[in-house]
Amino acid sequence: MLAPILVILVFVSIADAQEHVYYPEDSSPLRETVRSGASMFTGDTIWSANGQIRMTLQANGDVVVYRACDHHSLMATNTYGSAANELKMQPNGNLILYGPADAAVPAWLPFTSLSADGRRIFWKASTNSSMATAGASLRLENSGQLCLFKASGPCLWRSQGNPSKFGSVTCPEYVKSGESIKEDSSIWTSRHQARLTLEATGRAVIYRICDGGLMWSTNIKQLRHHTKSVLTMQHDGNAVIYEPEEGPAVPPGQKRVVWSTDTHASIYAGADLKLDGTGSLCLQKNGTCLWQSGGATMANRTMYPEFAKAEVIMKPGDTLSIGQTLWSSNRTCSLSFQTDRQIVLQRQCDNRKLWSLDGSADGNSAAKLAMQRNGLLILYNLLNQSIWNVTWAPRCSSVPTFKTKGADLRIAEDCRLCVFKDGYCHWTSSIRKSYCASPFAVSPAEVDEDDYENPDGDGLRTEVTATIDHRNCYTGSSLVVTGFLTLLVVVILLTAAVLLARWYNRKKTTGVWWYVTMARSVSSSALSP
Repeated sequence: MLAPILVILVFVSIADAQEHVYYPEDSSPLRETVRSGASMFTGDTIWSANGQIRMTLQANGDVVVYRACDHHSLMATNTYGSAANELKMQPNGNLILYGPADAAVPAWLPFTSLSADGRRIFWKASTNSSMATAGASLRLENSGQLCLFKASGPCLWRSQGNPSKFGSVTCPEYVKSGESIKEDSSIWTSRHQARLTLEATGRAVIYRICDGGLMWSTNIKQLRHHTKSVLTMQHDGNAVIYEPEEGPAVPPGQKRVVWSTDTHASIYAGADLKLDGTGSLCLQKNGTCLWQSGGATMANRTMYPEFAKAEVIMKPGDTLSIGQTLWSSNRTCSLSFQTDRQIVLQRQCDNRKLWSLDGSADGNSAAKLAMQRNGLLILYNLLNQSIWNVTWAPRCSSVPTFKTKGADLRIAEDCRLCVFKDGYCHWTSSIRKSYCASPFAVSPAEVDEDDYENPDGDGLRTEVTATIDHRNCYTGSSLVVTGFLTLLVVVILLTAAVLLARWYNRKKTTGVWWYVTMARSVSSSALSP
């Protein structure tokens, strides 16, 4: 009988791009156990019950436990470079990693041996094989540990070590109020269908996992300086991307704001930043989403009846080229293809950029934005290659393919874009409405200080006090009403002034005539004998 081999799982951080598999592309159920007497072979995977952790027997001979969402390794057998090809849950309760008898043994695996049937043992779990574990099956716990159990009962044995030492065993879904994430960090939807990543470029980008589609980005062009960015969910409810360190373009003691949600009013204070099930950014407070970024990451269309009467700016087959500008019906908002190859959605009252595409990013040179007849909105470069698009993820089995043929692009007076068909928005530039301030609105200086206070003292106040208090907003239609009422008041005042002048002149004329009459009477009396 072979001497027991005690090998504790070695915790490592391994990046194996060739093994980078997130979730099955089909709808087949996830394998969660290795039954007694069964095996895992090269390429096989088992999953934790919550679907957030997986264990795979890789082609390089290593058995690795990964955080499923981002392929972050939590522990491994450290048998990479071996010819191990079978992980067997033996009927006697032993968990053993086998390979061919004549397989080469890596230098870091000196304690290998041959089994009774002539196979090489590369790794063996210390399961304390006994009557207690005989007939047990293997499962992967939500904690990332291996567990031997019988009939869905409690663990009779667990692997040693604490996987959480090497990162959270679950994928982060929030940026909590007051917390930040650094570059190359991500948050995920609860079902891990999409992720928001703060990239090394300083942009926050939402990707769809099933096909890698980029569906939303903080893509307003900024000069890139020498510092790294952070995405901070401030206590005041504003989500901000900062270049935190001082540099040539940053005054001493201040931070450079690259992007923000401009949600710094008291209603948002204490909100968390999350990625909701539709793939839209959400500021959540007390279970309610108070602000959303928009987008169609999960291709979940949404009913937007207000766009039924919005201005159609691109019909199927239309294109937008450099130097062209498209307007909303009341010319309160515009979509322009600028000469610097930026496509910018702009509010005209203050020339504020609300959404944009950088057509020169990553060495590309954008040539046209096309609203295709099949319902796809695509940005092409000079080589007629797609460099940005709104797609419906036909390869994502969990997402239905909608009939988008014939959809058009519309712009509302609240400065939102929508790929529209049959009452639905298949994509939006933003869910947040952006109006200009009414001429009768309270100025920012008169707004309650609590709406703009910054408990972090991070210098953001100088950035946001010039923004608009959205409690004092108007729509394009209310602009017409306001103008009509103003004109009506002016007409009434002018009419009153004319009537008053006539009355005054009549009174004045009447008084003069009385004096003339009296003078004539006196004169006549004096001349009478």
